[in-house]
Amino acid sequence: MTSRNPFESPGDWLKGNLHTHTTESDGLLDPDDVVRWYTDHGYDFLAITDHRTRTIVDPPEDSSLIMLPSMELDGWDESFDGEYHLTGIGLASLDRTETGTSLQAAIDQVKADGGLAILAHPYWLGVAPHRLFPISGLDGLEVFNVTCEQINGKGDSGQLWDDVLDAGMSLHGLAVDDAHWNRPEAGEAWVMARSETRTAEGILDALAAGCFYSTQGPEIHSFALDGNVARASCSPVADIRFVSQRTFGRCVTSENGEIEEAEIVLHGRERYVRLVCIDRDGRMAWSNPLPTAN
Repeated sequence: MTSRNPFESPGDWLKGNLHTHTTESDGLLDPDDVVRWYTDHGYDFLAITDHRTRTIVDPPEDSSLIMLPSMELDGWDESFDGEYHLTGIGLASLDRTETGTSLQAAIDQVKADGGLAILAHPYWLGVAPHRLFPISGLDGLEVFNVTCEQINGKGDSGQLWDDVLDAGMSLHGLAVDDAHWNRPEAGEAWVMARSETRTAEGILDALAAGCFYSTQGPEIHSFALDGNVARASCSPVADIRFVSQRTFGRCVTSENGEIEEAEIVLHGRERYVRLVCIDRDGRMAWSNPLPTAN
């Protein structure tokens, strides 16, 4: 998997949601109303991920919203005796699927159709990290899913992400709202992609390369490794966290309410560092992991 630091890459920041549903599966709004909602709320791109069907809808004439044809695949994987959900983002021709029997087969199906394969709400489904170690072709996982957080507090898959990163898997982390339109979840988390062109191709290229960050509101302005120092700047927050494997990493907390920049000196044994910024209202932003020289 290639990776680009979005804070050191050319292009424009584009706001998008990569998991939502319509009446074509189990959502309560029809596709046109869903597209209108994201248009009216300032989104630049959208993936409608109805279950086992690729919902194609054109944005309204007054909208510049870029649609990424997508789908949510699901099934029961007998190899780990558990349920999986997988969003295929940017599909070319895969229109419908049946309930599957293998996460790997679902990933292969998405990749064969030119899409990105994202593991959906793994904490909510109880996916254990070691079950993912034999898996290949996975592009990322949902580090935060608003709907699952609102249902039962299991929307944050950060620990699972660290477990698989620690094991050497290279996965990007995405925050999504997973709106079904039956609770106030829409617009509560999204991704900011750094795309060189305002096109579906440019956005998909940025997503594939990890050239994005995810957020519930806080803005990440910069994040980079300079030798043995990790530095970051962001909109005013209460807590900036440099996260790495196991006991490594550190939180930098404001002494007077808010901070906008922080840095830490690395120990030298970190395999990666990722950033989490948390504002005074508890809203979070997540970077993708930066690999260290170790």
